Amino acid sequence: MNTSKYLDALLYLWYVIFFVSMICCFRAISSISLALILVTGFLKNKIDTGSWFNMNLKNSFLIACCLFYLLQAMGLLLTAPIHESTKQLQLKTAIIFIPLAICCSNYLNGQVRQKLMNWYIWILAVVLLYCLLIALHKYFFLHAQNDVFFYHQFVSPFKQHAVQVSIFLFAGFVYLLEKTRTKIYLHNKPVHLLLIIYFTCCILLLSSKLVILFSGACFVYYFILALQKKSNNRSIIFTALLSGLVMLILVLSTQNRISKRFNEITSGDMNLIQQQNFDPGIYFNGLQFRLLEG
Repeated sequence: MNTSKYLDALLYLWYVIFFVSMICCFRAISSISLALILVTGFLKNKIDTGSWFNMNLKNSFLIACCLFYLLQAMGLLLTAPIHESTKQLQLKTAIIFIPLAICCSNYLNGQVRQKLMNWYIWILAVVLLYCLLIALHKYFFLHAQNDVFFYHQFVSPFKQHAVQVSIFLFAGFVYLLEKTRTKIYLHNKPVHLLLIIYFTCCILLLSSKLVILFSGACFVYYFILALQKKSNNRSIIFTALLSGLVMLILVLSTQNRISKRFNEITSGDMNLIQQQNFDPGIYFNGLQFRLLEG
């Protein structure tokens, strides 16, 4: 194995470790793996092209990320104490370093991205299965409330944020739908379609309102595409997409913990946030809280 291929193998490993650490919220490992991707990428670029810097670094997305970070830095330095500003800026460095790691070499191509996305999907599936098993154990053996299956409690084994995991899930969900459209399946067609249903159920359990709405919109979009496309597999894909869409509609239209989060938006008194003083015991729903913050 020559040096370039050896570095390719290392980059592949670093990316898989980064996915695991990102999804499981292992922040220290995320930082280390990201640094390893950067260093290995620069070394690969030097060996392959003779230059440390790749032309991929000259792209509008990376430049926009750098400008956005500078905007964040100026805002924090002008409004927050120096200690708090330094801490926040350190946390926000991922805005620059993640796109920099992706663009620092020519390692990522269509084939590599597909392999890495397959890893991403399976890592997500296994992590969420573990969370589900922990929730089942708490519910049946420790006699916990059914809260353990929803929102932050569901991903508490990894001390993750439910909305963040919902976004990770949504990315994988869209990838699976797109691969269904192009007839490129993970492992095989039944497993692929089951993963779509599985991810849909997990998105519902995590109860992020915007992610659920966008997932429903994606189902409608790909459902329309399936209707227009003539294929031998159209009936199977059509049935799977319809099942997912019907499941979302049933969950949101019946009385349950998930639909309650949507109904809560319209049930609050908007005059409440116009008060000048607030009692510590006042409850704000999601919409009221965000309007109050704004």
